[in-house]
Amino acid sequence: MMNHTIVIRIRIAVLIFVLLLCLGATAALAAGAADVQLNGTLLTAADPYWKNGGGGSAADWNAFFDTSTSTPTLRLKDAVINDTNGDGKYISADGDLNIALTGNSSIGGSPNAYDGPVGIFVNGNLKISDGSGNGSGTLTIQITHAHSAPSVLDGIMVGDPAYSFTMESGALHIILSDTDESYGIVPGGQLIVNGGVLTVNSSAPKVFAVQAPQLTVTNGTFNVTANASTPQFGAVTIWFAEALITGGECRFTSLSDASGLAWAAGQPEDFRVTGGRVIVSGLLDAMYFDTPDTVVPIVTGSILVSENSSGAGMFVWDPSKGQLASNQSGPSMFRYVELRGYKDDYPQTGDSASLWLWLGVGLGALLLGGAAFVWFRRRK
Repeated sequence: MMNHTIVIRIRIAVLIFVLLLCLGATAALAAGAADVQLNGTLLTAADPYWKNGGGGSAADWNAFFDTSTSTPTLRLKDAVINDTNGDGKYISADGDLNIALTGNSSIGGSPNAYDGPVGIFVNGNLKISDGSGNGSGTLTIQITHAHSAPSVLDGIMVGDPAYSFTMESGALHIILSDTDESYGIVPGGQLIVNGGVLTVNSSAPKVFAVQAPQLTVTNGTFNVTANASTPQFGAVTIWFAEALITGGECRFTSLSDASGLAWAAGQPEDFRVTGGRVIVSGLLDAMYFDTPDTVVPIVTGSILVSENSSGAGMFVWDPSKGQLASNQSGPSMFRYVELRGYKDDYPQTGDSASLWLWLGVGLGALLLGGAAFVWFRRRK
């Protein structure tokens, strides 16, 4: 069986157990954050401004903790956040927080003194959106981490399974490199992409780029790339228990000997693509479904596959073409899978008969067009 299967199962079991503990109760509603720790500075309603290099005022700021909104909002405007808060976190808040982006802001550095640094930590619901009004607000989290002991690096962490992380608009780029273990996004319970651009690029011996019990994508672009140098000990590009894709475009790519997507497969309706498209590729296989059974997600349009991770020579999949995803019972030969949530007329070129059919149709059209041209010339 695949060398990363055991590790994935253990991590999935733990996450599902934690999620189930929360399902029996009403979803927790966190209070709005009373303050925000940023770059080693405490921002409050009474002292809400911060400027790159220190200081800050209402007339001159790069970060502003705005408590006039229903959910407190941290406004970042060309902010350069390059120091942690004394606990390895660049930005941290206890409670619901919105982050609004104007200009190009950044979080990053090499916080090697800590065994578990985090770009943004929120113990509550987190939402990131454009604050410019034209969609141009950008935040880049780029952290390189090397620690002598076993360590974990997180780009964004939401601290409880009852809470969610929502990407609403703007652009968020997470680029991580660790000498041990790297997580791009740990959303707690739900990861929601409603628009904008969200990219995650995570490199480490063990990579768990995105782990989301529930994933919802309605619009925008969501790209995740994982490069695990020792994938046999842990490699996940994206993992989820439930996913609903109704729009936008997702690309999940594994650059190592691991799957591009792992699903804690339950029922087909737990994984639905009813709009947009999902493109998955991996050097070992495109997708791994954690079940001994053959389960196929619900896809409104077509499913395209290829034995090449680049997608070269892809064709429309049906069960006669082979097992769509690897599972506990055996591997899949497909290293590229494209799930389309829309109807199209992609040529059925998965077998030679279909291929020759389309070639014949094309040749016939060419000959008919040539005959019509000759007839038209003679009539003149």
